[in-house]
Amino acid sequence: MFLEKQYNIILAENGEEGYHYAKSNFPDLILSDIMMPKLDGIEMCNKLQKDQLTMHIPVILLTAKNSTNAKISGLISGAVSYTHLTLPTI
Repeated sequence: MFLEKQYNIILAENGEEGYHYAKSNFPDLILSDIMMPKLDGIEMCNKLQKDQLTMHIPVILLTAKNSTNAKISGLISGAVSYTHLTLPTI
């Protein structure tokens, strides 16, 4: 990954693992997909925002979901940004 030269990157397999990593590592920023097993990105963001130890960590949600309701849910959960990614077709 090209960002590893400038940043300390921690990868999580799912939202639950990401939540626990955030509580123990206090990252400067979290990039998260919405659609994850065990704990989706919106649920993880909600938990992080309710915890005094992690509520300061900005979360950017990345997703293929483009509906207005999904975007509103993501922003209400406390994400600082909700970014819809469009994958190129082959």
